[in-house]
Amino acid sequence: GAIASEFDLGSDDPLPTWVGEIGWILRSLTSWCDSAASRCGRTPLPFEDAFFALAKDASTRAHLEADETLAASAVAGLQQLLLWRVTRLFSRSLMEGFALFREFQKDGRGEKNQPDFVYQQYVTKLREGEILQALVNRPVLLRLLSLAVIEWIDAVVELVRRFRSDRRALCDLFHGGRPLGSIVNIEGGFSDRHCGREVLRISFSSGQQLAYKPKDLSVDVALGGLLNWLWENRAPSTFEVPLTLACGPYGWASWIRPKPCTSPLE
Repeated sequence: GAIASEFDLGSDDPLPTWVGEIGWILRSLTSWCDSAASRCGRTPLPFEDAFFALAKDASTRAHLEADETLAASAVAGLQQLLLWRVTRLFSRSLMEGFALFREFQKDGRGEKNQPDFVYQQYVTKLREGEILQALVNRPVLLRLLSLAVIEWIDAVVELVRRFRSDRRALCDLFHGGRPLGSIVNIEGGFSDRHCGREVLRISFSSGQQLAYKPKDLSVDVALGGLLNWLWENRAPSTFEVPLTLACGPYGWASWIRPKPCTSPLE
């Protein structure tokens, strides 16, 4: 209500689809979530404590939970991708607010002057309504937040559905017909993002790693065929050809670990 009352769209103006998600997103931002349990021992992101409840609620809406397909660590990895994107959106405004808050909290010495104490007090203040006021003052940020969450949910649902559909083919092509096992880790940050989709590194309990690419990989398959033909005909080609499974608008490829150059020629 407080947010919606700030805008006058006119009685005949249709609301954009992202507006329909604002309600539960704002409720999540004022909810509490166990930060320590959600962090799973990884390096924290700036101000992520203010968004753990949002990541948890978004996971629920994406029907994302640990099972025989996804280990709990993989679920945490997907949530990390959402937290990374959201904290990037808020980083400047929250850092400015935290700097002012920290100045007002200084009393010379004592517990209030400890960085962790001040930080936790600031996160508590955010949950108590400060973050909602920041969104009132920055309506474009509210739109970007809503779109980021919607795109993440759509991308996660799509990824899990595609993996379950392709699982047999993936085992045959990339693991000699043996089970790949469950997904134990999912990492991003390897490519640009388009409509919430990006290249992901998928790690399995079998030790295998695959690249999930949300784009047409038919050109990659053709290139792999050409390079293999050159190699079979003794051409001086030393390119490593990744196995690739093209599935229309997306595909899977074996993960090639980068190596440093070993000579000036390379």
